[in-house]
Amino acid sequence: MGTMASHTSTDAHAALSQAEHPTPAPSNSKRKEARARHRRKKAAQSAAEAGNKSDDAVEKATQIATEAGNKSDDAVEKATQIATEAGNKSDDTVEKTGVSEAEHAKSTSSVCDQSCENLYVTIRQQRQALFQGPKITLHAGSTAIGDMYKRVAMAASPVLHKYFVEHAERLEYSFQGDIAPGAVWYLLDTWMGDIRDVFEVYAVPGQDSFIKNVSLLRAARMLGMEQYVRHILEVHVKYLKNKLPTYEQIVIVESNATSDKDPLWTSMVNHLCHDRYKQMMPDAEDFGAFLEGHPRLKAAMASADAYFSGVAKKKWA
Repeated sequence: MGTMASHTSTDAHAALSQAEHPTPAPSNSKRKEARARHRRKKAAQSAAEAGNKSDDAVEKATQIATEAGNKSDDAVEKATQIATEAGNKSDDTVEKTGVSEAEHAKSTSSVCDQSCENLYVTIRQQRQALFQGPKITLHAGSTAIGDMYKRVAMAASPVLHKYFVEHAERLEYSFQGDIAPGAVWYLLDTWMGDIRDVFEVYAVPGQDSFIKNVSLLRAARMLGMEQYVRHILEVHVKYLKNKLPTYEQIVIVESNATSDKDPLWTSMVNHLCHDRYKQMMPDAEDFGAFLEGHPRLKAAMASADAYFSGVAKKKWA
């Protein structure tokens, strides 16, 4: 009995104590924290679901991009193949001809848009640019002067320039009248080649013989290139005015005179007339016989004698 009472008393005391000190209810802060945890959990779940959807979208986009890339790679590969084939063809052309197709077409065209130049005022690059394109053949009697650049000829010679402008497709020209092929070649090939790379253009050098110089003067006159040989002309005019030429030199001047007003010709004729009139000929009889074989010179001297006789009469009348 006592034990049971004691136990009962203890339970009653505990109940009384609990009644006096009840268990506190959850505070507002704890409720808020619980709700926040719930929201975070919900948000994490939503994010995971969205992430899964995003991964699917990324995977799909990657697949599309890969397919497009493959197509692009195919297009690039095809374009590369075409370019390579074209390059191989171009390489074959260069290997066979030494020039590209564009350069080959340019070089094989017979038409040249080339001006006639005063070579004295051209710069090096202008002259270097002349040595390209089609080549021409010049005919001096039965002699063909070939392998000459058309641009060079047109730039240096007003006569050839005029002809090839009027006959643009042609690659040949024939001189009217006798002309020394070697003199033509020297002017349009040797001299033009010599001044190609120099800083300043110089005149055509004098040659090592009378006949070469006179032939050069005739060729220059027939090509319209007198300005480049003027110094050679001045030297020989002075010589023929002051020195009695040899028979060989007389024949050379006579055969190369381009007209009755050729400076070399008139200088020589006047000097011969003067010495004959003054009886200064060292071999008058031989010279008379020589004139019989050269009717052109004989007629020119007779005309000069008549002219000077008329001038003298007027002067002393």
